[in-house]
Amino acid sequence: MTQTATYTMEAFIDDVKEIFAGSRDPLAQAQAVSEKMKQLLATPGWLEEKLNLPDEGGFGRYDLHIDEELGQPGAGFYLMCTVQKPDQTQLPHDHGVAWVAYGVYQGSIKQTKFRWAFP
Repeated sequence: MTQTATYTMEAFIDDVKEIFAGSRDPLAQAQAVSEKMKQLLATPGWLEEKLNLPDEGGFGRYDLHIDEELGQPGAGFYLMCTVQKPDQTQLPHDHGVAWVAYGVYQGSIKQTKFRWAFP
């Protein structure tokens, strides 16, 4: 009998903690977190299990993990997801000094990058 290994959200969180503990370089951290996020997003069923959403609807933002001990440059990292309607848009916003790793579990996303324009 072959056992199939699955990558869990808890394993992802542990890996992110190890990434932050092992490097203070934000670019290296972001790249490593991105690779682990790809692995998590390729694992079927984990998000449905965590959210327990109805078959229809359930749109909104959901906190999956808030960690106040580790992060870059200061304390904490935050794992959340949004369930959006098809073609739903978001207002432009920034994340301050924080960096963000985006991933899409199902469907697709279109992002526009804005830059400050100085006269």
